[in-house]
Amino acid sequence: MNQQWSKYNRIAQINGAHYIYNSLSNALLELDDESLALLRKLENGGSLEDVPAEVRQQLEDNKIIADDEAERLRIKFQTQRNRFDTSQLSLTINPTLDCNFRCPYCFEADAHHKHYMTEAVEDAIVNAINTKYSNVEGIFVTWFGGEPLMNFKSLKSLSQKIIAIGKPFGAKMITNGYLLTDKVVNQLDELKINSLQITVDGPKDIHDSRRVLVGGGGTFDIINENIQRVLKNSKAHVVVRVNVDGENADNYVEVSRHFSKAIAPEYYERFFVTPGFVDDVANTCKSSCNFDRQRQAEFLLDIFKRYKLAPWGFYPSHSRYECPVRNLNTMVIGPQGELYRCWNDVGRPEKTVGSIVGNARPTAQQSRVLLDYLAAGDALEDATCRGCFHFPTCGGGCPYERIHNQHHPEQPADPCPHILGNLDAFMEAHIALRELQAKRE
Repeated sequence: MNQQWSKYNRIAQINGAHYIYNSLSNALLELDDESLALLRKLENGGSLEDVPAEVRQQLEDNKIIADDEAERLRIKFQTQRNRFDTSQLSLTINPTLDCNFRCPYCFEADAHHKHYMTEAVEDAIVNAINTKYSNVEGIFVTWFGGEPLMNFKSLKSLSQKIIAIGKPFGAKMITNGYLLTDKVVNQLDELKINSLQITVDGPKDIHDSRRVLVGGGGTFDIINENIQRVLKNSKAHVVVRVNVDGENADNYVEVSRHFSKAIAPEYYERFFVTPGFVDDVANTCKSSCNFDRQRQAEFLLDIFKRYKLAPWGFYPSHSRYECPVRNLNTMVIGPQGELYRCWNDVGRPEKTVGSIVGNARPTAQQSRVLLDYLAAGDALEDATCRGCFHFPTCGGGCPYERIHNQHHPEQPADPCPHILGNLDAFMEAHIALRELQAKRE
């Protein structure tokens, strides 16, 4: 093996101390003067021959010295293996595209058709699971819409049919939270819905001006009550997503503080508030609406510095998550049985890849959309990505954005993580957060 100083090393001075971060191992190590001198020597081309065996082993374990090309190939293999792993079936199911809200930034703004899933479509989904996907070891469903609870009848019926198949099953739901009545909440556990994502756009006055009912009227108070109901009467986790954009970013802290007081301490382990940065998927926002990568980084660093809030933490994930649209066993199913690869495409006929109903062969256009999502805009084939310091911890970004860039280079999206260009600041925040947590313990 051609082991040498890895290009994935970064030595930084933070608050008077020196650290080395390696993105291959995702290790962050504090350095004493002797270690710093050794690493600086290796960084400048020094020989490994005089490095003691025990020290060299530590350097190898943390990938500080490594065969970078072999490691890149390992990442490529692991990524491709995950893409072809068909042991699990992941379905995003839209019981309806109808919605009781009319939010100005919704990427489905023109797709709120009043189509509701029928029993025939439910049965077609179950039949596909029992035939085409009969060998899967487990099934996971994300209930999506529109507003999925606008068709709770199908959501419940189809859940029961899938559960009856007998394979390990779990589900989550993305909902606006307005229709979480006692009747619905009391059935969440039975339907194995163990997590809900509910969007809040700010404190009551801001939220009620943005997330409004179809006929007008605010929604904050009802959603607030329903969140309490879910935590009290089910085992489900609740993630409150606060949409953050150029018009309401300063209100995130107020929402977080509101829920820290409104939610009883015994539910803290099942309740989270997290920012959701608005992307202009549907071209419905003005220029001030979107948060680009740098603004996202500045926002996260600022709320930690000023308020000690760290909704995501600051440390890169070592799982190298890649969006599951690259996997054949991932499907988005519309209310009429139409199939998509990405939920950004729901309601757009030109983005379907087939139908769960009937035996019609996909059209040439549908096959192209499918192949784009499976293989186009691949970060593994992108020289810029392959040469990036963050390649080992970045899954290549959003495939939707990468494919968009391939077809529309004149209007590029930015699929890169917000840590890019901000590594030292994020490491400093991570160390401060770690020290803060140690004091609290």
